[in-house]
Amino acid sequence: MVKVAIAQAHLQVGDVPGNILETKKLIEQASNQGAQIIVLPELANTGYVFESKEELSKMLEKDNCLEIWQKESKEKKLIIVAGFAQKINNEFFNNSVIIIDGEIKTIQTKNHLWENEKNFLLLELRFQKLLKQNMEKFLP
Repeated sequence: MVKVAIAQAHLQVGDVPGNILETKKLIEQASNQGAQIIVLPELANTGYVFESKEELSKMLEKDNCLEIWQKESKEKKLIIVAGFAQKINNEFFNNSVIIIDGEIKTIQTKNHLWENEKNFLLLELRFQKLLKQNMEKFLP
């Protein structure tokens, strides 16, 4: 039987280091309780919701969530599914990642953007094009 943990995080909009620390604590707690798959919330690195590209860009200057989650996944032999904001070539995406034993297996972009999100987040097709052009720049 596989044990799955769905993490409800207390994230603070804009506190990327604090949010990543919160996700690490939740991963540790779930792992200690025997979870093999841990699902973190949407935009677990930045919190939700922000007001502009400028605000999001500033938040992501301190972001290392993928590296941290990969390390946690590898050390604890976990599958981590997490939502995160990502900046690529000054464009922004609301993505989800699946990490298995420390390796990124896939990244998907949110396609059904709500209200204000449409003003500064881009959709899947643009992400896939950037992914192909810049693979080494943003995948650890």
